[in-house]
Amino acid sequence: MNALLSLLPLLVAAVLAVALVVTIVQIWARYQHPMRLALQAVGAASLMGVIGLAGLLPDALWWVSWVLALAILLGIAFSARRLLVGAPPSEPSPRKAKLLDPPPRSSAVVEVLFWLALVVVALIAG
Repeated sequence: MNALLSLLPLLVAAVLAVALVVTIVQIWARYQHPMRLALQAVGAASLMGVIGLAGLLPDALWWVSWVLALAILLGIAFSARRLLVGAPPSEPSPRKAKLLDPPPRSSAVVEVLFWLALVVVALIAG
């Protein structure tokens, strides 16, 4: 049991890292509504905030957070350019058509509230 508890931070870090990488890949790969793209960027930033607040990365890997932030920013720029220059798919599949629709307001509100909660925790923690 003690060994499992000692591995818990590593497991949490692995799950958060996988979620962050999946979000970054989705930002880069999918043709999405601009609001959905913005929500994914806020979600990725929130995941990076959780990883940073929890101190899940060792000090020797300080550069990883900068690489992930750069990947998010470049992905947003690439996707925004694709939205401005390219035309959306003419016959999208139902899944792709859903990504072209704006997200529901409730998901935007939840994402912003989660981000604000992270900011408050970061300010209180110092």
